[in-house]
Amino acid sequence: MSAGERRAYHHGRSPAAWIGTIIAAVGFVLCAIAAMLQPKGFFMYFSVALIVAGLVVGLVMKKMGYGTEHGGPHPDSLAH
Repeated sequence: MSAGERRAYHHGRSPAAWIGTIIAAVGFVLCAIAAMLQPKGFFMYFSVALIVAGLVVGLVMKKMGYGTEHGGPHPDSLAH
């Protein structure tokens, strides 16, 4: 692949989707742990902020070109 080509991603399999989902998943796990240990403490608010950060990072990466171009069906599914 040359430097100017963009790789086609589909079904959310893009770096933006993976990174955003991983950050949010870590946030959810930490949030569950925080809910058991100290429901109204700093750890709880930090984990909620991490979940929101996962969304923001995913959207920013998509705008930078690391996400999918279009929503909708995969082009291969339209060939039937």
